[in-house]
Amino acid sequence: MINYVSVNKLSRSQLKQVIVFFIKNFHGNKKKLKKHFSENLKNSEKQKWNLAFSKNTLCGAHLIKFKIMNFQGIKLKVCGNSYLAVDKRFQKFNVAKNLIIKLLKSSAKHDLILGFARKKMDRYWIPYGFLGITDFGVFSIDPLKINTNVLNSKVKINDFKLYDINNLKKIYKINDPFISGNLIRNNSDFKKYLINKPMIKIKIFRIKNHIIGYMILQNDEIIEIRIKPKHYFECSYSLKKYFLRKSFEIIKFNTNLNDPFLLYLARFSHEISTRYFYEGGHIIRIVDLEKFLNKLKPVIKKKLTNLGINKLSLNYEGLKITYSNKKVAYKFSKKININLVTKLIFGILPNNNHKLRTLFGNTHIQFPILDQF
Repeated sequence: MINYVSVNKLSRSQLKQVIVFFIKNFHGNKKKLKKHFSENLKNSEKQKWNLAFSKNTLCGAHLIKFKIMNFQGIKLKVCGNSYLAVDKRFQKFNVAKNLIIKLLKSSAKHDLILGFARKKMDRYWIPYGFLGITDFGVFSIDPLKINTNVLNSKVKINDFKLYDINNLKKIYKINDPFISGNLIRNNSDFKKYLINKPMIKIKIFRIKNHIIGYMILQNDEIIEIRIKPKHYFECSYSLKKYFLRKSFEIIKFNTNLNDPFLLYLARFSHEISTRYFYEGGHIIRIVDLEKFLNKLKPVIKKKLTNLGINKLSLNYEGLKITYSNKKVAYKFSKKININLVTKLIFGILPNNNHKLRTLFGNTHIQFPILDQF
């Protein structure tokens, strides 16, 4: 008999029990796993634990984290599908399936379920309605191709200091209307990254005492960048000099390809690569399609208004979208293809459909490494 318990907070002894359980049931170096789980498993108001017990023995554990995700300025409630493990001896008792059912129930008041599946779990989540959605975009540029020259540039790139956190948090938000996938962060999140991820370095762009941007590097690749728009020119020059001093022939950005600063750099010769994997990786599941699309109405209306489009009607895989009298409306067929409509929303579209591209474009959705759980 398997008993299931749901709690928002673990006692100290329960947390220790779960850490030992995860170390035992996850693949990898046990010392590294112990360090990882000891650092990352903490009690929080924005999470939930589903535990499975056989008598008094823990045989399954699943951590759910509640987050807020940005989608082109719209804030979406996310049910985060985090660590899940089941004792091999109990896999035949559908423990994993029952924990996932509990996840689906927990997501009822949310817009999305988001998870970061290990390669071993490829295709595992597909029957539950999940879809790999990231394009894993990489923007590469030779610093010598950044054809900017600034005499007596006042922009300096310095190391991040803890007293910079409040400014960092403000600048982090400036790209929200243009990109999708970044999660809302607070000061403790930035502190956590510095403490728990020594391979990650934060660099600050300054003019005298004013912070005008930052970049986050991992293995000398940029995994996140925010620059105030009026300083793109000077900062691109500073970025060029920074990497040339390190003798780098290529600057790599593993970030959202719609990032406004990357769009600025795109005026110079560059390369872009994308890779889609729908069966795993960074996976999402839309909880309620109609409610989700209703939340996106302001985004769609804004795009149509900016393009001067007053009326529009189109059908796609069982979804009908109309725009008239400044109102967006939907109709849903019983045969709607949820998989393809999900791809549509995130901009993975048929190349020949101009109307669909007008409405949704390609979000190039990325989930920054710092936000993954």
